[in-house]
Amino acid sequence: MRKKDPKKVAQGKKSAKNRKRNWKKKYKKYLLSNEWAQLKIDLFEYRGKECEKCGETKYLQVHHLSYKNIFQEEPEDLMILCKSCHKKEHNI
Repeated sequence: MRKKDPKKVAQGKKSAKNRKRNWKKKYKKYLLSNEWAQLKIDLFEYRGKECEKCGETKYLQVHHLSYKNIFQEEPEDLMILCKSCHKKEHNI
């Protein structure tokens, strides 16, 4: 069995961390964009301004059911949740 080159292993880990860091940065920027703001407005108009789990009408947030269509979400990729239900979805 061949040993892995420690330098390549370390580079791979750094590369993965950089990709994750870059993705998070891009995602945070997207959540502040006009495109995301309009998507949320459209979703609230279409589904109403209440949590789809408990019916709360305050502290609403939009939750991604999946990240497979991230940056090009369809309404079925998203769910309106209150802050409390959103935290539960993420086990926070």
